[in-house]
Amino acid sequence: MLAARDRSDDLLDVQIDVRSFPILPYDDVAAEWHGQERARLEEIGRTPPFVDGQIAAIAHSESLTLVTANTGDFQYFDDLEIADWTR
Repeated sequence: MLAARDRSDDLLDVQIDVRSFPILPYDDVAAEWHGQERARLEEIGRTPPFVDGQIAAIAHSESLTLVTANTGDFQYFDDLEIADWTR
């Protein structure tokens, strides 16, 4: 765990870096995968929040790793690579 002063420095670094990230679209490919996954997850009683599905769909359609502190929110999506950024 970082000391408080180190965490604020790291947060500033992250804020600077994040502004340079591209904004990825929720396009037809993402929407199709999202719809299929949402239906599948509803069938097994694991309906995720809609926005989590959109986030997962964008990552999946772009062949990206979804980096989050909330891996549990995304664990039931098929073929989605997840990484916990806090570890």
